Amino acid sequence: MKWKRGLFRLWLLSSALWTAALLVVAVRNETGRALSTSVHVEISNTEAWDYPVEWGERRIRAALEERIALLASGERKWVAELAEDRKAACRDWPKGTPITPLPAECERLFIATNSKIAVPTGWEAQLPQPLWTTALLLQALGPPAAVFLLGIAIIWTDHGFRLTAGHGFCRLWIVLSLVWASGASYYYQVATCGPTLGQEQFGWFCPSGWRPIDENVGYEVVPVDEALAWMVGPPAGVLLLGFLVFWVSGGFRRTAD
Repeated sequence: MKWKRGLFRLWLLSSALWTAALLVVAVRNETGRALSTSVHVEISNTEAWDYPVEWGERRIRAALEERIALLASGERKWVAELAEDRKAACRDWPKGTPITPLPAECERLFIATNSKIAVPTGWEAQLPQPLWTTALLLQALGPPAAVFLLGIAIIWTDHGFRLTAGHGFCRLWIVLSLVWASGASYYYQVATCGPTLGQEQFGWFCPSGWRPIDENVGYEVVPVDEALAWMVGPPAGVLLLGFLVFWVSGGFRRTAD
Protein backbone atom coordinates (compact mmCIF):
# COMPACT_ATOMS: atom_id res chain seq x y z
CA MET A 1 0.00 0.00 0.00
CA LYS A 2 1.51 3.31 -1.12
CA TRP A 3 0.38 5.30 1.90
CA LYS A 4 2.93 8.08 1.36
CA ARG A 5 1.62 8.82 -2.13
CA GLY A 6 -1.96 8.63 -0.86
CA LEU A 7 -1.31 11.03 2.00
CA PHE A 8 0.45 13.41 -0.37
CA ARG A 9 -2.57 13.47 -2.69
CA LEU A 10 -4.86 13.92 0.30
CA TRP A 11 -2.74 16.89 1.36
CA LEU A 12 -2.96 18.40 -2.13
CA LEU A 13 -6.74 18.03 -2.20
CA SER A 14 -7.28 19.43 1.31
CA SER A 15 -4.93 22.35 0.58
CA ALA A 16 -6.86 23.21 -2.58
CA LEU A 17 -10.18 23.05 -0.71
CA TRP A 18 -8.76 25.23 2.10
CA THR A 19 -7.54 27.87 -0.36
CA ALA A 20 -10.86 27.84 -2.25
CA ALA A 21 -12.82 28.28 1.00
CA LEU A 22 -10.66 31.26 2.02
CA LEU A 23 -11.15 32.80 -1.41
CA VAL A 24 -14.94 32.47 -1.16
CA VAL A 25 -14.94 34.06 2.31
CA ALA A 26 -12.69 36.91 1.13
CA VAL A 27 -14.98 37.63 -1.85
CA ARG A 28 -18.08 37.65 0.36
CA ASN A 29 -16.44 39.96 2.92
CA GLU A 30 -15.22 42.34 0.23
CA THR A 31 -18.59 42.57 -1.51
CA GLY A 32 -20.48 42.98 1.76
CA ARG A 33 -18.22 45.66 3.28
CA ALA A 34 -19.57 49.18 3.33
CA LEU A 35 -17.26 51.66 1.64
CA SER A 36 -15.83 54.35 3.91
CA THR A 37 -15.03 57.89 2.84
CA SER A 38 -12.31 58.51 5.45
CA VAL A 39 -9.42 56.72 7.11
CA HIS A 40 -9.41 56.94 10.91
CA VAL A 41 -5.90 56.84 12.42
CA GLU A 42 -5.56 56.61 16.23
CA ILE A 43 -2.37 58.18 17.55
CA SER A 44 -3.18 57.59 21.21
CA ASN A 45 -6.15 56.90 23.45
CA THR A 46 -7.06 60.61 23.32
CA GLU A 47 -6.01 61.70 19.82
CA ALA A 48 -7.01 60.53 16.34
CA TRP A 49 -6.66 61.91 12.82
CA ASP A 50 -8.89 61.41 9.78
CA TYR A 51 -7.83 61.45 6.12
CA PRO A 52 -9.84 61.11 2.89
CA VAL A 53 -9.80 57.65 1.36
CA GLU A 54 -9.01 59.05 -2.09
CA TRP A 55 -5.63 60.25 -0.82
CA GLY A 56 -4.35 56.67 -0.95
CA GLU A 57 -1.84 54.91 1.27
CA ARG A 58 1.28 56.77 0.08
CA ARG A 59 -0.11 60.27 0.58
CA ILE A 60 -1.68 59.41 3.94
CA ARG A 61 1.57 57.87 5.15
CA ALA A 62 3.50 60.97 4.09
CA ALA A 63 1.04 63.19 5.97
CA LEU A 64 1.33 60.97 9.05
CA GLU A 65 5.12 61.08 8.95
CA GLU A 66 5.02 64.88 8.74
CA ARG A 67 2.70 65.23 11.73
CA ILE A 68 4.66 62.61 13.71
CA ALA A 69 7.84 64.60 13.03
CA LEU A 70 6.16 67.69 14.46
CA LEU A 71 5.11 65.76 17.57
CA ALA A 72 8.64 64.42 18.01
CA SER A 73 10.05 67.91 17.62
CA GLY A 74 7.69 69.13 20.33
CA GLU A 75 8.83 66.36 22.67
CA ARG A 76 12.50 67.21 22.08
CA LYS A 77 11.76 70.85 22.80
CA TRP A 78 9.97 69.89 26.03
CA VAL A 79 12.97 67.80 27.12
CA ALA A 80 15.37 70.65 26.34
CA GLU A 81 13.29 73.11 28.36
CA LEU A 82 12.82 70.78 31.35
CA ALA A 83 14.81 71.94 34.38
CA GLU A 84 18.00 70.00 35.08
CA ASP A 85 17.00 69.33 38.68
CA ARG A 86 13.80 67.64 37.48
CA LYS A 87 15.80 65.51 35.03
CA ALA A 88 18.18 64.54 37.82
CA ALA A 89 15.27 63.60 40.08
CA CYS A 90 13.87 61.34 37.39
CA ARG A 91 17.25 59.74 36.75
CA ASP A 92 17.68 59.08 40.49
CA TRP A 93 14.21 57.53 40.80
CA PRO A 94 14.54 54.05 42.41
CA LYS A 95 14.99 51.45 39.70
CA GLY A 96 13.89 47.84 39.80
CA THR A 97 10.66 48.72 41.66
CA PRO A 98 7.85 48.13 39.16
CA ILE A 99 5.27 48.32 41.97
CA THR A 100 6.10 52.01 42.42
CA PRO A 101 4.90 53.86 39.30
CA LEU A 102 7.01 56.62 37.81
CA PRO A 103 5.73 60.18 38.11
CA ALA A 104 4.03 61.32 34.91
CA GLU A 105 6.82 63.80 34.22
CA CYS A 106 9.52 61.14 34.61
CA GLU A 107 7.61 58.66 32.48
CA ARG A 108 7.28 61.25 29.71
CA LEU A 109 10.99 62.04 30.00
CA PHE A 110 11.94 58.35 29.81
CA ILE A 111 9.80 57.76 26.72
CA ALA A 112 10.98 60.94 25.02
CA THR A 113 14.67 60.17 25.53
CA ASN A 114 14.65 56.38 24.99
CA SER A 115 12.16 55.86 22.18
CA LYS A 116 10.70 57.57 19.17
CA ILE A 117 7.15 58.18 18.03
CA ALA A 118 6.32 55.67 15.32
CA VAL A 119 3.79 55.95 12.52
CA PRO A 120 0.69 53.95 13.55
CA THR A 121 -0.11 50.76 11.70
CA GLY A 122 -3.34 48.96 10.93
CA TRP A 123 -5.11 51.91 9.31
CA GLU A 124 -4.12 50.58 5.87
CA ALA A 125 -6.91 47.99 6.18
CA GLN A 126 -9.49 50.81 5.93
CA LEU A 127 -8.39 51.50 2.35
CA PRO A 128 -9.76 49.47 -0.59
CA GLN A 129 -7.73 46.27 -0.58
CA PRO A 130 -6.83 43.91 -3.42
CA LEU A 131 -8.39 40.49 -3.11
CA TRP A 132 -5.11 38.69 -2.46
CA THR A 133 -3.54 40.57 0.44
CA THR A 134 -0.44 39.42 2.30
CA ALA A 135 -2.53 38.36 5.29
CA LEU A 136 -4.84 36.28 3.11
CA LEU A 137 -1.87 34.65 1.39
CA LEU A 138 -0.42 33.72 4.78
CA GLN A 139 -3.76 32.26 5.84
CA ALA A 140 -4.01 30.31 2.60
CA LEU A 141 -0.45 28.99 2.53
CA GLY A 142 0.41 28.81 6.23
CA PRO A 143 -1.72 25.86 7.44
CA PRO A 144 -1.00 23.64 4.37
CA ALA A 145 2.72 24.40 4.71
CA ALA A 146 2.61 23.58 8.44
CA VAL A 147 0.83 20.27 7.76
CA PHE A 148 3.35 19.44 5.02
CA LEU A 149 6.31 20.15 7.32
CA LEU A 150 4.67 18.10 10.07
CA GLY A 151 4.34 15.17 7.68
CA ILE A 152 7.98 15.46 6.61
CA ALA A 153 9.02 15.58 10.29
CA ILE A 154 6.97 12.46 11.12
CA ILE A 155 8.44 10.52 8.17
CA TRP A 156 11.97 11.67 9.03
CA THR A 157 11.52 10.67 12.69
CA ASP A 158 9.99 7.31 11.79
CA HIS A 159 12.93 6.58 9.48
CA GLY A 160 15.27 7.32 12.39
CA PHE A 161 13.52 4.75 14.59
CA ARG A 162 13.89 2.21 11.76
CA LEU A 163 17.66 2.67 12.01
CA THR A 164 18.18 2.61 15.78
CA ALA A 165 16.27 3.79 18.82
CA GLY A 166 18.98 6.38 19.41
CA HIS A 167 18.54 7.87 15.93
CA GLY A 168 14.78 7.96 16.37
CA PHE A 169 14.80 9.70 19.76
CA CYS A 170 17.43 12.16 18.55
CA ARG A 171 15.32 13.15 15.55
CA LEU A 172 12.20 13.32 17.70
CA TRP A 173 14.01 15.66 20.11
CA ILE A 174 15.11 17.90 17.22
CA VAL A 175 11.54 18.19 15.90
CA LEU A 176 9.99 18.86 19.31
CA SER A 177 12.74 21.34 20.22
CA LEU A 178 12.14 23.34 17.02
CA VAL A 179 8.41 23.41 17.72
CA TRP A 180 8.99 24.48 21.33
CA ALA A 181 11.53 27.19 20.44
CA SER A 182 9.25 28.56 17.71
CA GLY A 183 6.29 28.68 20.07
CA ALA A 184 8.29 30.37 22.83
CA SER A 185 9.74 32.88 20.37
CA TYR A 186 6.22 33.71 19.16
CA TYR A 187 4.88 33.94 22.71
CA TYR A 188 7.57 36.35 23.89
CA GLN A 189 7.74 38.18 20.53
CA VAL A 190 11.53 37.81 20.56
CA ALA A 191 11.83 39.59 17.22
CA THR A 192 10.64 42.81 18.90
CA CYS A 193 12.86 42.62 21.99
CA GLY A 194 14.75 45.84 22.55
CA PRO A 195 16.46 48.13 25.06
CA THR A 196 13.58 50.59 25.54
CA LEU A 197 10.74 48.24 26.42
CA GLY A 198 11.28 48.26 30.17
CA GLN A 199 9.88 51.26 32.00
CA GLU A 200 11.13 50.67 35.51
CA GLN A 201 14.76 49.92 34.68
CA PHE A 202 17.20 49.90 31.81
CA GLY A 203 18.02 46.73 29.86
CA TRP A 204 16.70 44.50 27.11
CA PHE A 205 13.09 43.40 27.38
CA CYS A 206 10.57 41.36 25.40
CA PRO A 207 6.90 42.46 25.24
CA SER A 208 4.86 39.28 25.54
CA GLY A 209 1.51 40.20 24.00
CA TRP A 210 -0.38 37.16 25.26
CA ARG A 211 -0.63 37.62 29.01
CA PRO A 212 -2.54 40.77 30.01
CA ILE A 213 -1.68 41.86 33.54
CA ASP A 214 -3.95 44.83 34.04
CA GLU A 215 -5.92 47.07 31.71
CA ASN A 216 -3.83 50.02 32.89
CA VAL A 217 -0.46 48.28 32.81
CA GLY A 218 -0.94 46.45 29.53
CA TYR A 219 0.89 43.21 28.83
CA GLU A 220 3.72 41.28 30.42
CA VAL A 221 7.21 42.66 29.82
CA VAL A 222 10.00 40.19 30.65
CA PRO A 223 13.81 40.43 30.47
CA VAL A 224 15.28 39.02 27.30
CA ASP A 225 17.38 36.48 29.22
CA GLU A 226 14.20 35.03 30.71
CA ALA A 227 12.64 34.68 27.26
CA LEU A 228 15.78 33.00 25.90
CA ALA A 229 15.89 30.70 28.92
CA TRP A 230 12.35 29.50 28.20
CA MET A 231 13.26 28.98 24.54
CA VAL A 232 16.43 26.97 25.15
CA GLY A 233 16.12 25.63 28.70
CA PRO A 234 13.42 22.92 28.38
CA PRO A 235 14.91 21.37 25.18
CA ALA A 236 18.37 21.37 26.81
CA GLY A 237 16.92 19.74 29.93
CA VAL A 238 15.19 17.03 27.88
CA LEU A 239 18.43 16.39 25.96
CA LEU A 240 20.40 16.01 29.19
CA LEU A 241 17.74 13.69 30.63
CA GLY A 242 17.84 11.59 27.46
CA PHE A 243 21.62 11.25 27.63
CA LEU A 244 21.39 10.17 31.27
CA VAL A 245 18.71 7.58 30.50
CA PHE A 246 20.74 6.09 27.63
CA TRP A 247 23.90 6.14 29.76
CA VAL A 248 22.23 4.33 32.65
CA SER A 249 20.48 1.81 30.38
CA GLY A 250 23.78 1.14 28.62
CA GLY A 251 25.31 0.21 31.96
CA PHE A 252 22.67 -2.46 32.52
CA ARG A 253 23.39 -3.96 29.07
CA ARG A 254 27.10 -4.42 29.69
CA THR A 255 28.28 -7.99 30.35
CA ALA A 256 30.86 -8.98 32.91
CA ASP A 257 34.36 -9.85 31.72
